[in-house]
Amino acid sequence: MSLADIMESQFRADVRFRGAAYIQSGRVSISHITENDVYAIVRDGGEHQIHLHRTETALEMNCSSVAGTKRAPTTKYVWATILLVDELGYMTGQPRPGYIPPFRGISAYEQDEDWEEDDLDDDAYFPPINLSRKSTALAEKAKTDKPTRTIPEWQQRLRSMRDRLKTRDITREAKPTAYEITYQLDIAESWKTGHLTLQIVECQRRAAGGWGKTKPLKLKAGGLESLPEADDRAILSHLLGGIQERAGAQSATTALNQHLPYRFHLTHSLSTQLLPRICATNRLRLMNEEGQVSEPLDWGSTEPWDLTLCIEPANKEESEWRIAPVLIRDQETMRIEQADLIVEGGWVISNGLIEPVEDFEVFEWVRAHRSQELPTFPDEAGPVVVQELMTLPSVPRLQLPEKWKIQEKHVVPRPRLKLFTPSVKSAMPRDRLQADLEFIYDDLVVRGSTHSWAIPLPDDQACIVRDHKQEEACWSQLQSLGLQRIDDRGGVKHDVMVPLRELTDTMRALFETNWEIRSDDKPFRQPGEVTFRVESGIDWFDVTGDVDYGPAKVSVPALLSALARGERTIQLEDGSLGFIPEEWKERFGVLLSLGESDSETLRFSSSQAVLVEALLATQDRVDYDQKFLEWKEKLANFNGVSQQKENAQFQGELRDYQREGLGWLKFLEEFQFGGCLADDMGLGKTIQVLAFLSQRYEGKPKHDPTLIVVPKSLLFNWQREIQRFTPQLTALEYSGAGRSSLRSQLGKYDIVLMTYATLRRDIMAIKEFQFDCVVLDEAQAIKNPGSQIAKATRLLHARQRLALSGTPIENHLGDMWSIFEFLNPGLLGRSSVFKSLSSETDSTRLTEAVANGLKPFVLRRTKEKVASDLPDRVEETLYCKLSGSELKLYNEMRDYYRQSIFSMVDEQGLGKTKMHVLEALLRLRQAACHPGLLDPNRKEERSTKLDVLVDHLQELRAEGHKTLVFSQFTSLLSIVRHHLEQEQIPYTYLDGSTKNRDEVVSQFQDDAEIPVFLISLKAGGLGLNLTAAGYVFLLDPWWNPAVEAQAIDRA
Repeated sequence: MSLADIMESQFRADVRFRGAAYIQSGRVSISHITENDVYAIVRDGGEHQIHLHRTETALEMNCSSVAGTKRAPTTKYVWATILLVDELGYMTGQPRPGYIPPFRGISAYEQDEDWEEDDLDDDAYFPPINLSRKSTALAEKAKTDKPTRTIPEWQQRLRSMRDRLKTRDITREAKPTAYEITYQLDIAESWKTGHLTLQIVECQRRAAGGWGKTKPLKLKAGGLESLPEADDRAILSHLLGGIQERAGAQSATTALNQHLPYRFHLTHSLSTQLLPRICATNRLRLMNEEGQVSEPLDWGSTEPWDLTLCIEPANKEESEWRIAPVLIRDQETMRIEQADLIVEGGWVISNGLIEPVEDFEVFEWVRAHRSQELPTFPDEAGPVVVQELMTLPSVPRLQLPEKWKIQEKHVVPRPRLKLFTPSVKSAMPRDRLQADLEFIYDDLVVRGSTHSWAIPLPDDQACIVRDHKQEEACWSQLQSLGLQRIDDRGGVKHDVMVPLRELTDTMRALFETNWEIRSDDKPFRQPGEVTFRVESGIDWFDVTGDVDYGPAKVSVPALLSALARGERTIQLEDGSLGFIPEEWKERFGVLLSLGESDSETLRFSSSQAVLVEALLATQDRVDYDQKFLEWKEKLANFNGVSQQKENAQFQGELRDYQREGLGWLKFLEEFQFGGCLADDMGLGKTIQVLAFLSQRYEGKPKHDPTLIVVPKSLLFNWQREIQRFTPQLTALEYSGAGRSSLRSQLGKYDIVLMTYATLRRDIMAIKEFQFDCVVLDEAQAIKNPGSQIAKATRLLHARQRLALSGTPIENHLGDMWSIFEFLNPGLLGRSSVFKSLSSETDSTRLTEAVANGLKPFVLRRTKEKVASDLPDRVEETLYCKLSGSELKLYNEMRDYYRQSIFSMVDEQGLGKTKMHVLEALLRLRQAACHPGLLDPNRKEERSTKLDVLVDHLQELRAEGHKTLVFSQFTSLLSIVRHHLEQEQIPYTYLDGSTKNRDEVVSQFQDDAEIPVFLISLKAGGLGLNLTAAGYVFLLDPWWNPAVEAQAIDRA
């Protein structure tokens, strides 16, 4: 009994398997052994240290990979060490339950002449880490005052490699040079089984000359690579495959010492690969029942023989006839009796040659002939025998006497693929279908997987000869389309597997080459032309249409509903099945999701007309009614929206692109559409809206107010811009603890300013109030449709709705749904529809169609496109090399979190450690910024990043530039403030706690003596107009690049 046998029950099977793998790959080495202790190292990326300590009755195990945790030490590394102890024979006796014998003490270190075991210093062998309380106590106990002399580290490593690199002992492992392996085909066993039976034997040359008696090859798995001939190593490796993995306590060495088999039954596919190579050794022979062997076999012609049933006289008088199978190839004929061996799958061996035989599902004819089971029959029965032969399920080619010959017809076959839907109880995977390939000869159907030579026509004394060349071309076409041919069916009833992911392409390709396709015995029809019709109502319009399936038609809504249910076929009126191409889900699925459907129509609201028309524009045939055509013509004028000059009351001058924006806002007003102004940050979205409101309320002393919802940090900015550009418009800031008293005053103002937080809290009180217009500034705040603020905005009542956002899409296209549900309720249907457009697999064509449909509702201009007079933005990354102390802190944090995270993943799984991972990233970012973010006592210290920043700020100040400095950490900004004061650099500061925001902004904008503005990324990254600044520093990266872009564009 081995040590592994004793300890096996304490280790899981998967742990044992992995531990054995470390032994096979040579990753385990013993550092030191004493009578009671084994120290080992297992290399797996890093080095894992193992300590086994024996008492007389038990084995204590310690592993550095679980040190400091509550996990049991029964790891794969400990198991690998136990296996190595057994393999190297380091036990002085046989272990048994309740008794662990001493180890054989061996040291990997050089010893002084007066060295004693008690001189051991554990720290000389391992770095000082806590394996466990027990191992630490043992190490302390082993320490003495007498030092040991250890070999240098480089020499230790080389000696370790010596253990791992086991040099092969060629003289011990290699077979004698006067030694030969021979491959023998057992004739009797092969005839009996129908498969080639191969045995491998060996023999040695006698000292007196000649070869000794052959005997079965006796070879261990571990000796396979030591065979002298490369061909033998390759052939045997192919026959044997991998070494069987041994469960339980048996090590890899035990498996490698097992004797290999020497007799094999070769399948046809295996023999196809191996026979040519074995023949090439000139050591493949036939062996008869007496054990006599033939001369070496050669590989013959690759042109196959065909089996033919010959009807020949059984006597000279020709009064009786017999059926004789023969092999025919061109003008050559070989009788079965002339063959040494014929086997299923298609091999014949004769005259020392191995050659292929075609069409060997008919091997039973050969077997029946050899056992004399084929009948003889009288002359008068000949016509009846021929008819009987023609009706058998599998019959080879016939060679008949002239008087009984039948007419052979040649017909071009039509291929047919029959699909079968797996039953509910079927074990077949749901991602594929089974199918049969059939060929139709005139009106006769034959299964493609059968190998009959012809199809009998009994009534006509004729047969149709199968066109095997054309049939094979059809098989090749299926395989080229990704269908898997099932050659060895093994109980599977059908011929091919059809992956569902390939179904659409397969159907299309087969239809194009005139295949017939059936599903569950129903005809499969290919879709033809799709026709859409649009009919308008009062505030709605219907989309109807038909898909042409030849003898039947299907309404578009019915087809789309089937597609939405995941169906790939639809029942037609004549009982056949209509094929629904997979890409139609992409082509038409959005239409179905946008509208309300019944079996005949899809109904849409009038606000969806633009989007639906854009989607229909990609279709070949659409019939519109007159009303919809008139609406389309009017809408087409959108492309010609002209610039609108600001009115006289507007106190400012718009740029040309801003006047185009004003014209677009007037277009939305005319059509009563909501829209999103998505200009780049800094292009003046605020003043375009104010110019629009100035025109909207010109000459209208009485009107409902416009509600503008903004982040808190932008309230003062809107107040200032209103006073500057539209002083004639009155504005109310609806905020503060006493705001409830202001509700009755809302109607007295032109503009009401409100924060998102206030709207969320007060929505139930103001949701019934009628606003003229609602404007959402920084509208990406409602990108999450399920959030309370997004729901609140959708409850507001307004005649006109606008959204302002420089980044309406921060993460994916689905962000737009919530904004558009506010702007034009119902335009984009359900949110799940629009979110699907953000997946990586979506069609560019569909995304472009949706983008075209949204074009009238979104206006976006970039700085580069419309503001050529603005300087181009230049981005530069400043690299800061950490100082020694900073790098030490960073590495300590990295190593701490790495070990902590790996331990948590092992104990709790990856899913429950995500927050810990985020915490680790956050702390590492802080360590890279300044040590004071982690240790308050170090706030006064300098840091590399801070020094680089201050140097640049001083240079920019000298050149007369103003600068914005952003950070997500207010604590870092506090440290920056302290150092700016030390350097006497004036600055202003803004974070979430700043009350007088407008004063701070004005101070920076207007005071030429203040060159630096320190800003919290979240508090000041949105909406602020800080045009006095020409430079922006981001001290640390934010999680979302869109937020960084917002901050940069404040300048």
